[in-house]
Amino acid sequence: MYFSYRDTVNYRNEKGKGYQIGKAVSSDGIIWEKQYDKTGITLSDLGWDSMMMEYCHVFEHNGYLYMLYNGNNFGSDGFGYAVIKT
Repeated sequence: MYFSYRDTVNYRNEKGKGYQIGKAVSSDGIIWEKQYDKTGITLSDLGWDSMMMEYCHVFEHNGYLYMLYNGNNFGSDGFGYAVIKT
């Protein structure tokens, strides 16, 4: 499961405290293990997704895994996608 998470203070203006994409895995759908370092995607150094990445949607198509997500300012600065071959 991919999800959005953020810090509780200064999340709108401070890099690293805004929304980011997390990942959790479960074998039974009840007990979940968070794996923040295994999402395969991080904030950019500069640009439309350098402060926030949130509200992702992940789907597979023709042997590729796609992730659509919003960028800075809850997507008002843009949205994008990432692709990986499965």
